[in-house]
Amino acid sequence: MRTAQDHGNLFPLCIAMLCTGGIFLEANRIAVLGVIVEDMQAVPQLNELLHAYAPYIIGRMGLPCRERHVSIISVVLDAPQPVVSALSGKLGQLPGVSAKATYSKNTGHEKERNLS
Repeated sequence: MRTAQDHGNLFPLCIAMLCTGGIFLEANRIAVLGVIVEDMQAVPQLNELLHAYAPYIIGRMGLPCRERHVSIISVVLDAPQPVVSALSGKLGQLPGVSAKATYSKNTGHEKERNLS
């Protein structure tokens, strides 16, 4: 089980603990969050949320689409599904922000496949 010492910020840990009944039952999975920002006034709140989930974020890439007045952000995470879902839900609740998550099929704990 993860402890508070494993994280610089307790917010994502608390969310995950609530979602799993206080115990981490799920293995981490790789996930990609696709985020579309149509209201630039939501950016400070969006960045605050991403900062809170920083222990789980592998990387992110933002692309401005100036001609359509939107920004597209891809966020790659290594986290339990409830953590990814919580972040996606919180981002989607921001005004002018849409977010969807896609998950890897495996947890990385399966036996290595012989690809030869």
